[in-house]
Amino acid sequence: MAEKTKANGLKTCKELIIQQPHGAGKETIQSDVLVGDFYKTNIVYEGLSEVHRWTCRLEWVGSRWRVDILESKRLQ
Repeated sequence: MAEKTKANGLKTCKELIIQQPHGAGKETIQSDVLVGDFYKTNIVYEGLSEVHRWTCRLEWVGSRWRVDILESKRLQ
């Protein structure tokens, strides 16, 4: 059974992002907001040549975190 801590949900989000193209580099959490029953988190990754912002939705469902990538946007 997964532990219901936001840190565990955020870890799952980061693991999902790292598997994507441009999902690596220096990491900065830009915002982390509770919206109703879920968290909406923006994480910025600064790579060698590009900067991308990822938006994740973290929601506790049953006994685990449900994590979805809502958006990936190239910032530069």
